[in-house]
Amino acid sequence: MRLLRCFCIVLFLLISMENTFEAQEAETIYAVTINCGPACWLNQEWGIAVLERANQLLDDYDIALVQNDWSGAYPTILEIILYKNQTLEEIMHFIVGVDGEREAIPVKQSLRDISPILLHRFTPHIIFEQSMTVTGPTDAAVSNMIAGLTLYVANNCDVAIPFLQSVKNSLTVVSERQEVEGYLNFYLGNCAILVGDLDQASQLFQHSLETFNGEIQWNVGLSNNLAWVHLQNGHSNLAFDLMAHTLSSTSGSPNSQLLALVHRSQLYALDFRYNEAIADVDAAIALMIDKDDELRNGVYSWSSLPELYVLRGQMVMLLYEWDRVLADYNTALELDPTYADAYFYRGVLYYSVLEREQALADFEYYLELAPEGDHVAEATRYAESILAELEALDG
Repeated sequence: MRLLRCFCIVLFLLISMENTFEAQEAETIYAVTINCGPACWLNQEWGIAVLERANQLLDDYDIALVQNDWSGAYPTILEIILYKNQTLEEIMHFIVGVDGEREAIPVKQSLRDISPILLHRFTPHIIFEQSMTVTGPTDAAVSNMIAGLTLYVANNCDVAIPFLQSVKNSLTVVSERQEVEGYLNFYLGNCAILVGDLDQASQLFQHSLETFNGEIQWNVGLSNNLAWVHLQNGHSNLAFDLMAHTLSSTSGSPNSQLLALVHRSQLYALDFRYNEAIADVDAAIALMIDKDDELRNGVYSWSSLPELYVLRGQMVMLLYEWDRVLADYNTALELDPTYADAYFYRGVLYYSVLEREQALADFEYYLELAPEGDHVAEATRYAESILAELEALDG
């Protein structure tokens, strides 16, 4: 099942640095944008020094960070925003995240291979966000943070962990250390999943959840991964009690409520509770229709109505109710005739009910709309198989 992608408009007035870092010889290059906010106080030389040190740390792992020139030469963008809070003179705000209009950090494929339900980033759009006192982080801590999180998204958990642990231990202000641990425990928990230590993952996620208790936008993703671990450990009651609590806490935030409903629906499906999964998607669709303007304009807006109809179609397909599945896929395409994944999934449905020519048309149109999409290999195999069948029939 495709994990629905999340989108965000990050509202900052950014002053982009003009310095360009020379690309290193490396297997993987992440382009970087370093920005200062409207009350910029961190000089460019400081940012350059931090990034150069991070590159030295990454040199052994065939990864390089280069200043982004927006030329398209390096399609992956890591955004680092350093700015001074305009009301609290002593505060630095440090974000490592993704550009507001480009899906930048690659999906952590190894984590998604374990389960497409798992979230690889702390929030859909931000990897790390923290306000710290000027005297709190050292240059080394900021460089270690950048290096550690870059290694994490590059699937190098084993070498990312020491960097992330060192950052947790480097801050002397207790409140800052706790919040940093809240972020980093999420990534360390994901790394624990990758090595199969679900008990350790559970503890790390729980610590992170306790740190951000009451902050709805952070709790939803954390709860999702912790609930998934509970299911794997055979504790379904814990999983759904957690998601019920999370959902109840989102009543004042339509975007977070929508996200919680979708996550819980996927967890229900994983637990073979298909009718409850469908009921949650029904509620998400109703919420999207009712709160359309608010959801479209929300900071944490992440999805679209056509995606929800496709998700419900996928859930209903597990009940073998083909007419309902087709109706949902058709509705998605009526809402967005260019939604490539809907053509792919409808093609799979047509193929399943032996409507070969209609399936072929959908697979071919999917390949036309999304030549680099997630399902290209599958769509190509389906199309080739159908063509071979049709040729055999004609022969």
